[in-house]
Parts: sequence; structure tokens; C-alpha cells
Amino acid sequence: MAKYKLLKDDYAIIKSLKADCRFYMNKYETIEAVQDKFREIYQISREIKNISDSDEAIKQEIEKGRIKKENIKNLIRYADTLCKKFQCKLGLSYDNFMAQNEVLRNSNLKRGDENNNISGMPLFYFFVENLYSRKERKKDFVISAAVNKDNAVVMYSVSTGPTNKPYEYCLSIYNYFKKALNQYDKKYIIEGKEVFGWQRIIVRVPNSTEDTSINFYIVLEYHQEYGTVAISFLNNEKLVDGYLQ
Repeated sequence: MAKYKLLKDDYAIIKSLKADCRFYMNKYETIEAVQDKFREIYQISREIKNISDSDEAIKQEIEKGRIKKENIKNLIRYADTLCKKFQCKLGLSYDNFMAQNEVLRNSNLKRGDENNNISGMPLFYFFVENLYSRKERKKDFVISAAVNKDNAVVMYSVSTGPTNKPYEYCLSIYNYFKKALNQYDKKYIIEGKEVFGWQRIIVRVPNSTEDTSINFYIVLEYHQEYGTVAISFLNNEKLVDGYLQ
């Protein structure tokens, strides 16, 4: 079991792991007291069956693992850059979030309906809608923040059209992740379903290369006809569900 956990970091142990699995299953198959463990070892043996234990195959797996780790590092680094660029620190109280976000601090906010909820999660919305005229959709510029019942910011979104300054930058972010779709495991970057012309990309940002549990999410939306790009930062999986449907 320990070797199996180490496998993703050191494929050189694949030969001995396969041998240990064979030994365990041959020795303990008929012993009732260890049947639960036997099933676990049997499942491991099935998972590693198709991994070749030739030296060349092991080198390839090690290289794949190295590239995968490097990709995760790059993803975390890029996501951190975006958070700083958009002055977004999720989980802060609303007052503290406002204090570190210059755009919100210098804008007239409108508070949304306190009965709003997404996926059953009650939220309080704050909108910035008056930075630009909303008469033409392509001139739209909207910033919104969602605050949970504990007054912590759990979502921050920027939506911009081509006549506004952030548009080109937001579009470059969308294109960056669009190109990266095939470089990452679907655990981290996936393409959501297109809804009413909105193309969506969902990014799951892990904590680190060692701790791959998800730290927060970035959702990108692009509507070519409207000429609008939206980028959202979220730290709750329930809030992401709506983008996946």
C-alpha cells in the first residue's frame, strides 16, 4: 500500500510493487480474515497491470510525472498572478476585501437581493454596474462580489466588453486556458457546456504539487457575438456546479 502511494513519484518501484502484489494474492487469497485487504491489493494490481516495467517505459512514466508536476506549478503560479492582477483574495470579510480592492473601493456599489442563492447556498450580491453605459451590450462593464452568510467573499467576477480597457487582457486569459485544455488532466481544466452562445472553461487550482486538493476555482466565459469576456474567482465547489451544466 505504501509503495502504491509512492508510485506517482517514483515509477522505478513498479517492478517490486507488481511482485509484492502477486506474492500477497497468492499467499492470502483463501484466508478469510484478510479479505478486505485482499480486495484492496487486487484493485491495485488491476490498476498497475498496464504499466510496463521495462526500463524505457519507467523512464517515460517518470518524465510524464515530472511534466505533470511542472504544469501544476505553472498553473498555480499563473492563477496567483491573476488573483493579484484582479486584487482578489477570496475568503476575506467583505470589509477587508473592499480594503484591498481599489476598483470596488472607488465605486458606487449596489447591494443585491439577500434571498439570492446558488445551488442552495445563500449569497449576498454587490454589483458595480455604473462604470460604463449599459445601453449597448458591447460597452458592458460589470463587477460583482458574492458574500456568504458569514460575510466572507466567496465569488468575485469581472465582465467586460471590447471597448473597455480590461477586455484584451481578459480575452488573453481565456485564450491561454483554451490552449492549455489538452495539456492538463481534466481534474484541473475542463471545457464547460456552451450555453446561449457563452463558451466556458472551468479551472480548478490545486494547493500544490503535493497537495492536489482544490484551493479555488477560476471560471472563464466568452461570447463572441456580444464581444464579452467574463472571469470569475470562486472558492466553493457548489458555486461552480452551475457552470458545468
